[in-house]
Amino acid sequence: MRRPALEEVLSCILIIGVATSLIIEFIGLALYVTSEGTMVVDMSGLGTYVRSRNFFDYIIDVVASTLNNPNYANVTALGLMFLMLTQYLVVLASAVYFALSRNCKYVVITLVILVILTVSLSFC
Repeated sequence: MRRPALEEVLSCILIIGVATSLIIEFIGLALYVTSEGTMVVDMSGLGTYVRSRNFFDYIIDVVASTLNNPNYANVTALGLMFLMLTQYLVVLASAVYFALSRNCKYVVITLVILVILTVSLSFC
């Protein structure tokens, strides 16, 4: 059995991630329309600000708040979180793929990129 090419793996991750994010965003928009009765989006009075220390805490906060209170703002934030997480998963999958291919040079390069991403998302 042949191993799929890296492009196939990454394109599947991107398609699934973007499609999931889009579906969740549409659900958030539908919740907004049903609760507000209009398609004019005004989130100014909701106080929707990122209050987490870093991206990883943000993921936990968004998932917890969406499970506790699935309103349109939380669902929309969940969709955006999936979109941001998709890019991180692409780099992680690349590192795993290169490790399975025993391509040490690209494993090191991809791991350096993964470390840079992780550090930057941890202190933003």
